Amino acid sequence: MLRLFYHSASGTKEFSLDADDPSIASMIEHLRGKTGVYLDPYADSRLYPAHQALCIAFLRSQSAPHTDFIAFLQEAAALDEVVHCMGD
Repeated sequence: MLRLFYHSASGTKEFSLDADDPSIASMIEHLRGKTGVYLDPYADSRLYPAHQALCIAFLRSQSAPHTDFIAFLQEAAALDEVVHCMGD
């Protein structure tokens, strides 16, 4: 499980993500292949707005997009916020 969050002027926004979900696992590998950034479910990492855009585009291309997660990333990207990812 990954706990994602960012801080903005309106407060902290949080989202929990199951890294074992096949679509999410594929997104993690896609991001790693494109950028070298790895969202490790057991460590902490960061998603910068450019990384968020790659994740959004990838998830939209999936047959079962994660609309709540996409909305979370879109909001963070629109605010130019870094998303902090905390693993178990």
